[in-house]
Amino acid sequence: RRLRGAMCGITGPPRSWIDGQGPIRLSRGTLSHGDVCSTPLRVLADVVKEDMLAKSKRWHTAIDCYTLCQVHRIRSENGDYPHTYEMRLDHSNEVVMRVVRADETSSCRIFGADVPLERLVEASEHSKEYLGCVVPNFWGTCFTLYDSGTDLEALSAQSPEATQLPLKQRSAIDIIGYATNILGECPRKVIVDFERNGEKHHYENLGPRWDKKLQSYALPFFGRVKKASAKNFQLVANADPNTIFLMFGKIKKDVFCLDYRGPIAHLDAMAIAVAALAKKRAVS
Repeated sequence: RRLRGAMCGITGPPRSWIDGQGPIRLSRGTLSHGDVCSTPLRVLADVVKEDMLAKSKRWHTAIDCYTLCQVHRIRSENGDYPHTYEMRLDHSNEVVMRVVRADETSSCRIFGADVPLERLVEASEHSKEYLGCVVPNFWGTCFTLYDSGTDLEALSAQSPEATQLPLKQRSAIDIIGYATNILGECPRKVIVDFERNGEKHHYENLGPRWDKKLQSYALPFFGRVKKASAKNFQLVANADPNTIFLMFGKIKKDVFCLDYRGPIAHLDAMAIAVAALAKKRAVS
């Protein structure tokens, strides 16, 4: 992992590795140290594969019962970016994941809880704690959750030598969509699609009803949500209101309820939450 971080970081591998001026040399997919040893980087392929499988087993495995969480948004000074987010278990306040968003339109990088909050902005996408990222389109109507693989095309442009590592191309896991609604004349429409173990899953938000007393659209949130917000929603399958697979809503400023159950897994839920909190140019 240290080798991967050294080769794939912002500056790429040390120049001394490339120009042969130091004891360590990188050439034609082989890393050499003096005359002592020479290691073909392809031998690390199994390490990369095992790392990806371990992350998938832990973070993509859903459970049938509900997981009750809160998402805490932590703004920089004066409310500026970067913003960080923490998923915390309701019953213990234990932090499960952390996310960082550099600016209002950037991707969100997701990490395990072992990355300290103060180190989150500088955390590497090539560390063992990196779980994936949520990438928005320009209009904020489509968000794609990718796994912890590498964007090989971008890496090749940034650091060509790093492509000699046996890195796995990142794969799309979830697609989270919002219907265009510039004028805000109707409630938001949310759609989530993903495939898991060969089975396709499709969820849509349950449409709120107009409440004459409140003079607004409303949904029952069973005491879990405290504040009215356009971001509040519940995901169901086949428009069946009897089984809610995910519920997201505002508790107070910068604190949100996030409850979910299988087939939606931990990483799916966090991606859906940060997509809900992202800037949307075409969604009121």
